[in-house]
Amino acid sequence: TSLGMDANDSFDVVCKLIKAFTEAFMNDDRSLVAFLASNPDTAMYVNEVADVFISYAWKGSFGETMDALFGKFNDQDDVFIWMDVACVDQHRAAIEDIQFDTWAKTFREALKTIGKAILVLTPAQEPIAMTRSWCCFEWVIITQANLQVDFCVSPQDEVALIQKMQSGMGFSNF
Repeated sequence: TSLGMDANDSFDVVCKLIKAFTEAFMNDDRSLVAFLASNPDTAMYVNEVADVFISYAWKGSFGETMDALFGKFNDQDDVFIWMDVACVDQHRAAIEDIQFDTWAKTFREALKTIGKAILVLTPAQEPIAMTRSWCCFEWVIITQANLQVDFCVSPQDEVALIQKMQSGMGFSNF
């Protein structure tokens, strides 16, 4: 991909990059977004409320996920996305035990505030998110919260999908 991160899934990115980057940040919230918000040079890139929630599979290529999102938003300026790798304190998330019902209610209310979700379906031929129970849970909550929903695939997958349809192969062989 254009990001050069093909071998890294989101778990790798969190463990090797985000947690390492935010480790020394001494705050109650050590998320990447909290770190950026606390810095005068980067605070302008953080909004109080996101414009869109991103649902994607941690198991998939992080680079491909980013390519899909860049393709989706390349003609839009100043879109603030809610993506768990950046918005959740990954240090605390790894050790904190939260009651599921409490968390689900908080999640649903947060999604209602955001109002829009993008489902990242990569790779398009067999989207990993469709096989991950957490993504399916997110989609249920997105539906319950009556969010506006859209999806995206990587630009490469979009081209391949169009070529397959134009050649008469349709969806059954894709």
